[in-house]
Amino acid sequence: MMRIKQWISLTIFFLPILIFAQEYGYRHYTTQDGLVQSQVMSLFQDSKGYIWIGTKGGVSRFDGISFMNLTYNDGLFNGVVYHIIEDDKGTIWVLTINGISSYNGIEIKSYPTSIFRNCHGIFDFYEKEPGKLIVVYANPKNQIIFTQFSDGKFTEIASFFSATDLEFTDNPIYDGIYDVQGKTFWLLSNPLGLFKIKEGKLEKIKFDIRKYPKIKKGFDNIFYISTNDSIYALEGDSVRFLFPYKTGLDENSTMRLAIDKNGIIFCNNAEQGLTIIDSGHIYKEYFKFDEIGPLLVDRENNLWIGTEYGIYRQLSRSFVNYIPGKCGIKNLIWSISEDKYKRVWFASFSGGLQYLENGDFKTGEGYQHFTKTEVQRYYMGSIIDHEQNILFPATGFGGLKFDGQNFSKIFPDSIEKTALFFFEDPDNFDLYAGTNNGLYRVSEKKGWQNLNIQPGNGKSRIAVSIIKDKLHRFWFGGFKGISIKSGDRVSHLPTKEFPFNEGGNALLTDTRENIWIGNSKGLFYYNFTSFKKIEKQELNVFITSMALIGDSVLLIGSSNGLAMLDLNTWYNKGVVSLKVLDKIHGFEGVEVGQNSIFRDSKGLYWIATADRVVQFNPALYKSNSIPPATYISDISILNNKMEWIKVNDSLKKGDSYHFSNDQKNLRFSFTGISTTAPEGVRYSYFLEGYDKGWSESVTERYAVYTNLPPGEYKLLLKSCNADGVWTQEATSITFQIVPAIYQRTWFWVILILLSAGLFVMTGFAISLRRRKAEQLQLMNENKMARLQLLSLKNQMDPHFTFNAMNTIASFVLKEQKEKAYKYFVKLSQIIRTIIRNSDNLYCTIEIEINLVIDYLEIQKLRFNDQFTYSVIVSPETNLAQKVPKMVILTFVENALKHGLVNKQGPGEITINIQKAKENLNIVITDNGIGRERAKEIPSESTGKGIQILKG
Repeated sequence: MMRIKQWISLTIFFLPILIFAQEYGYRHYTTQDGLVQSQVMSLFQDSKGYIWIGTKGGVSRFDGISFMNLTYNDGLFNGVVYHIIEDDKGTIWVLTINGISSYNGIEIKSYPTSIFRNCHGIFDFYEKEPGKLIVVYANPKNQIIFTQFSDGKFTEIASFFSATDLEFTDNPIYDGIYDVQGKTFWLLSNPLGLFKIKEGKLEKIKFDIRKYPKIKKGFDNIFYISTNDSIYALEGDSVRFLFPYKTGLDENSTMRLAIDKNGIIFCNNAEQGLTIIDSGHIYKEYFKFDEIGPLLVDRENNLWIGTEYGIYRQLSRSFVNYIPGKCGIKNLIWSISEDKYKRVWFASFSGGLQYLENGDFKTGEGYQHFTKTEVQRYYMGSIIDHEQNILFPATGFGGLKFDGQNFSKIFPDSIEKTALFFFEDPDNFDLYAGTNNGLYRVSEKKGWQNLNIQPGNGKSRIAVSIIKDKLHRFWFGGFKGISIKSGDRVSHLPTKEFPFNEGGNALLTDTRENIWIGNSKGLFYYNFTSFKKIEKQELNVFITSMALIGDSVLLIGSSNGLAMLDLNTWYNKGVVSLKVLDKIHGFEGVEVGQNSIFRDSKGLYWIATADRVVQFNPALYKSNSIPPATYISDISILNNKMEWIKVNDSLKKGDSYHFSNDQKNLRFSFTGISTTAPEGVRYSYFLEGYDKGWSESVTERYAVYTNLPPGEYKLLLKSCNADGVWTQEATSITFQIVPAIYQRTWFWVILILLSAGLFVMTGFAISLRRRKAEQLQLMNENKMARLQLLSLKNQMDPHFTFNAMNTIASFVLKEQKEKAYKYFVKLSQIIRTIIRNSDNLYCTIEIEINLVIDYLEIQKLRFNDQFTYSVIVSPETNLAQKVPKMVILTFVENALKHGLVNKQGPGEITINIQKAKENLNIVITDNGIGRERAKEIPSESTGKGIQILKG
């Protein structure tokens, strides 16, 4: 870099400085986008990547998408924000005329002072060492003062220039900067000169200072000095002249300066525009800003421009815009070419011919008399022939040939046609012209001929694209059809050999001699074996133009914009690798014109669009290799009013958050800071303990999780920039949803044990009471029947109950809490029914049926659904009719124990209850092993259940 600049400084005296006018693309942010106030006074980028904007009404922190604002209402001092810096702990410090404020990401603390209120300029604000901030300013006497801020106090630590030094000086202009590495402060002053201040000593450096001095450090660690007429570099203790430059600033203007990673210098000029100095060439912007303020180059090498009306971000230096009404170019440029003197020519559909020379657009002369009409219309499809002549297609008279000095007609007077496309045969230099009345060819031997070819046999009337393939066949493409000419034979597609039934308004042969076809359906590829559509969503549009960048990239123009297809990836892997160049990447043209991409002798691509001409320099286009700085910014909880409420900081414990069971609906907000095409940042996240894998990449900057069960979680987040570069390490945050008491395992174990104990005690009490009743009613037949039923219950109930409780307990231990709860309810219903009807001999059919269903449901749980059951009750059955208690349950239990338990395969029990005159018919059937087989199998059953009912 240094050698290059030395070469520039030596040769600049011998070569004239050329000033070119051009316009880059910019993204403009104002208060409508969220900026706190329009008048930008300072710019700063912190270590996390945020851009800080100081204004006259507060401070904005910008992540490329949204603004976070700090104002007087938040505790910030009201007034102009002169400087913003970051200390070694990551705290942001804001300097205003009323004092200093700090922001640690949570709160603002402000420290007032009156020492800056009458100063004549604040030149620098920096951290000299941890905990010590230095403010450099000029007091009302124009003396330079160094004030230290530490522990909340302001202390003057040094002053320079006495009254004698300033006796004959009228309001000197100052600027200064602190060199952290050299621990040196450099002070510029008009007319005092350049000074070095180190360890409290002032040393003057030999340098003839001029007006509007400004000093700035570049990314190359070189300090640059600009004045109203020259640019210099500071090397050691000496100043080296680089090249002259006149700003044209008036006496009230302030010079601004920024240097990017490539040593390119940006500064303002008197026309309220930007001047760019690159390797000795000076470029002045057509774009007009509203009073340029501070300039900033960020870590991704993007230029930010503060103005009186918001902030601008330069989109890309690889695209230069030429916009009608701003730079002298005509409207509706349809064709672009270059003459033998390297002047680029532009053919306008309605504005004639003009060329670009030394940054100025000039009108072509000597062509106007070739048409009989007042308006000359020029079309797409101009070419440069083998003699370096430009052939311009035109309406009415066919077109013009330009040899660099003179114009002449292409068509003879006898042929007055409108030409839309020219093609020259590279083998014999025959000229083909697609016109409004067919396809013409002119050769040295046969002169002009109408070949009577319309693409696709009339599907398209005019050939608007022509190529010659490696087999020496001519392809004539129209918007709806294609024809191929081989010798004297003409084939109109589709044919058996060429099964392609689409148009070919854009045709191109690549360096491997394969053919690319663009039309209204998208992009197609032909390798002399088959046709293949390039399946990519972004290419399912009207393809209008194509050009090659070297042999590895296909540049594609469409109705939607511009894209680049990686040919190496396509040929080597069969994969479509596409880079869309849209507005966020710097291409702002609206709809690329038909066959309107032209590559000049310098390797620049000129692209005619509906609203402008765009110059594209692929050499300057570089993918962004810096992944976004990724942060999880907020966690919000959904409250009862369905509102997202940010988590209070008091909930945070270290790096983990703890939420109660009712705080299970969470939203995580995040950001990926990429200042290059920030709208293209995408995210992927993964919640460990819940998700099965990473999410698909999304542009939304939040993730929502609802009804999260209790447990410990870890959210992992990755992001990629607009060029697909992902963060290597995921950002993470851990949190826990604390279970409620009833969701804890020990709670259910204790509950089941207590319930079991209660059940046993209740059963014992019931049994005791029934024994007393049996003794008192021993002689009563009804009492005897009660005793029989009680005996039946005493045989069945304890055995069944404890087995059911053990099954439910196993589900609890397996944390199948919903199943455990469901069957615990059914068991409690059985117990409740037994207790409620313990004094009754009879119960209703409805109660008995419900008891049986609850019993069978619990048994299905015990035997893992090895059987099914059905209960059929006839409509005329009176469900309130009473029957002996447990009459159905006893038979059902018997069928299950002796019929189904030992059966191989699924079992089935059917309970059929029918009304039969004055009686009820209750039939219980099963598909078990049968009574005879059941007798052969040992059983723990006493066999008394049925006997008791019979007795």
